[in-house]
Amino acid sequence: MLCDVHNPKEYMLPAMQRLSSPREHDLLMAAMEGLTHHIMDKHPMEYNFLKTRAWEGNSHIGNRPIQATYYYDWSRSLSFDGSKARHVCEIGMNGGHSALIFLAALTQNDHTKHDANVTMFDFFKYTYSPAALKYVETLYPGRFSIYKGDSHSTLPKWIAEKETENMCDIFSVDGDHSFQGAKTDIQNAVIATRKGGKIILDDMSPVGQTRRAFEEALKANIIEAPRCVENVETVTGHINRIDETNVQKVVLNWIQP
Repeated sequence: MLCDVHNPKEYMLPAMQRLSSPREHDLLMAAMEGLTHHIMDKHPMEYNFLKTRAWEGNSHIGNRPIQATYYYDWSRSLSFDGSKARHVCEIGMNGGHSALIFLAALTQNDHTKHDANVTMFDFFKYTYSPAALKYVETLYPGRFSIYKGDSHSTLPKWIAEKETENMCDIFSVDGDHSFQGAKTDIQNAVIATRKGGKIILDDMSPVGQTRRAFEEALKANIIEAPRCVENVETVTGHINRIDETNVQKVVLNWIQP
């Protein structure tokens, strides 16, 4: 078996679950919903599919409480030399939901240098990209930076410029979904992550191209000791975040090496 498979609820009990209250999780999901509707309101004609609160008819992490709260508690649970993560990197912004999750999770509530920053690598090609960026920057000013363009070129350039300075504590890979593209992103993410850092990979269906790229990286010893969360069934409401009358069923898979 390539992965140590876990149910997300099993993994979050008991230590991770104690990190956050149900009220805190609800506030997180309310912020996710606010971001989704901000984009919908700004671009009602260009992206009519956003009326379903989902990108291209599929749910995104902003509408997946079980995954969003997992990312939130997981990132909060990590410790690096006795302190919380201070630098999260990510490939693939899309609507900005996961960036918002990391910023919310790693805010120390004192607005000091101890609050984590997020560095994003994204094509920034969608009409709604500026609206998503503005929303996240408004909530967490001065803590979100983006490198626009193809991550296959922008990330290696960033690595070369940074060398070992300010490397990533956490790296979220959710960009190119082709086999070769995902493989390249994983390899570059590992290089950009500090020794002892963590990588989290989304859209890891056992039969998908991104999963194949992950398995290649695992066989090559690029990453080790992965924890897989597989076949998590959830639903996304089309009307609002508590809608139970008109829902879309979704099966989620993600991996945390």
